[in-house]
Amino acid sequence: MYKNILFILFLPILIFADGIVDWGPFYRSVSTKDVEVAKVGPLFESSTDLSTGSTLSAVRPFFSFWNDSSQEIDNWDLLWPIGERDVTTLKNKSRILIFGQTEEFRALTRESFYHSYWMWPLVWFKAETDQPFSTMIIPFYGNYNHFLLSNQADFILFPIYSRFQRKEVVSTNWFWPIYNKTEGDRVSRFRIFPFYSTNSQKDTWVYRSYLWPFFHTQHSLNSEQPADSWFLFPFYGESEYKFPEINKTKEATTILWPFYTQYQTKYADQPERNRSRTHFYPFYVTSDNMQEPGSEMDYYWPFYGTKTREHVKYTFVAWPLWNHWHTNQTNNTHRDTTFFFPFYFNTKTIQKSPTGETQEKAHGRFWPFYRFRSQNEDYTFDLLALFPYYEESIERNYSPLWSLYSYKSVKGTTTHDFLWGLYYSRTAETTSHKSLFPLVEYDCTSSDDYQVDLLKGLIGWGSKEKKFKLKLLWFINL
Repeated sequence: MYKNILFILFLPILIFADGIVDWGPFYRSVSTKDVEVAKVGPLFESSTDLSTGSTLSAVRPFFSFWNDSSQEIDNWDLLWPIGERDVTTLKNKSRILIFGQTEEFRALTRESFYHSYWMWPLVWFKAETDQPFSTMIIPFYGNYNHFLLSNQADFILFPIYSRFQRKEVVSTNWFWPIYNKTEGDRVSRFRIFPFYSTNSQKDTWVYRSYLWPFFHTQHSLNSEQPADSWFLFPFYGESEYKFPEINKTKEATTILWPFYTQYQTKYADQPERNRSRTHFYPFYVTSDNMQEPGSEMDYYWPFYGTKTREHVKYTFVAWPLWNHWHTNQTNNTHRDTTFFFPFYFNTKTIQKSPTGETQEKAHGRFWPFYRFRSQNEDYTFDLLALFPYYEESIERNYSPLWSLYSYKSVKGTTTHDFLWGLYYSRTAETTSHKSLFPLVEYDCTSSDDYQVDLLKGLIGWGSKEKKFKLKLLWFINL
């Protein structure tokens, strides 16, 4: 319908390229076997990817809706970050700023569900299958299932009284953090802050503190693995752990924490497995086999540093300015990420399939100038990039507003878009369209047909099926 209205208002024109109506920044539509797109500058967009079934509708910056029918995903944004809604097969989540949020999750069997509502930071409600209704009105009353790390959280006039339960361990507090008592199958804790606290785990260890944070001790309750440590904060501390069955000893010394600490792990009969770490925080850190066999760390902060583990190598220069990560995620997949704070970011992932095929993905930005994304032969580039990192909602609702120039090469089709359609070019396998609105427009096909229009058809000429045609005053064809 809207195409017919535009046709009547702007007078008939010869549409030569495959499904393209081009009125520069005011209106453009593209219809091919792969996509259907309609745009009014950066403000309005309606697009469909016919290969995946995903659709996008946006009235920027007020509203956007994105749907992927193949994965049953709906995303709604309302003046993001004010409001958003995320719907999938198993999840329904809505939010208004930080003041109100609802969440609903369903199991794959569809027989259980989880639904919560909270108005940050005061009011929380939640309902779950086979669970009592959860209520939290901070700080007056709380009876809540699965809160933070607890299976059950209860409180009245917090911090006067609170009780937390995780599995079989129950922790009771009065005037938190002053009084605490925790009891469980293997755990026992007691605290009168800051004077004294004890924390013991049956047959494993016991930890005590006196006049926290100044003096701490720890003692092993396992006779087969004797250990003792003590620490007078922040001046000096030492610890020693012994493992006689494997001839292993762990030692640590701290002086003026956190400035100087030394760790050592020694194997009496296997010196090649010895580990060590020394740091003069934060300026110098060195480690050998400390985190895992083969791991190394050498930091000369903030000038230069490297850290190597089994799957990751990290390097920085003039921290936090230049950082690089090389990650071997699997034997066939590795990723390289470079970050020059806060301006430049680039990450590239290469994955090899068992058949030997290589898949490459990359994305990055040079803030605030440009951003790009690529996947194998497909590539997109945008100028400018005012947001400093990648966020889907920003890409849908705001990035087109400041993208002065866009380049896309997807599935063999290349497009250039400058100043939201003032200059537009689209080249596909068999067709090509170029326009500088409203001065000139050029279309051609692989069969040597072409059409040139000046001032949207005030004067036009071309060739179709090897027959020359002339157009005058938009509608006179000779």
